[in-house]
Amino acid sequence: MGLGKTISCLAHMCATLEEGEKFAQSDDLGIRRGRDGNPIDIVVPLKCTKATLIVAPLSTVSNWEEQLATHVKQGVLSTYIYHGTNREGSIDRLAEYDCIITTYSTLSQDFMRLKKNIDDVDNMGRLAASPLHHLRFFRIILVTALPHTSNIRTKHTSSRILVQIKA
Repeated sequence: MGLGKTISCLAHMCATLEEGEKFAQSDDLGIRRGRDGNPIDIVVPLKCTKATLIVAPLSTVSNWEEQLATHVKQGVLSTYIYHGTNREGSIDRLAEYDCIITTYSTLSQDFMRLKKNIDDVDNMGRLAASPLHHLRFFRIILVTALPHTSNIRTKHTSSRILVQIKA
């Protein structure tokens, strides 16, 4: 704590905005395919985004918001908090942000919804998943202050969730 990790991340995000734009325009979805040519992953990204996804415990989300407000000039980084019941559902709108902050529990809920609806498809023939699963992020930051838990199942689920998000 107090070593400047958050500020270092914010500075790096600001310094690489142009690279993020280029990444988003490249449309390199990085889809891994098997020998048969079909995607290996359960959910494949549909769009590249310039956004940095920050995954943090709920208790640290307000700190990230505060640090952004304090240390980043207003208008430099567009930020969206992907948490709560009224989360943005549009892949295109989320892809426009420079920074998306979410929680491990929100990803877990979305992942469980994905598991439950794995055989369902939306009106465009895509697997039912959260919009975060359909984006390939320029960068992902995992805040290491993981929620304290001795529940092995929770830790295993968190690992499975994170490997489904692409950068």
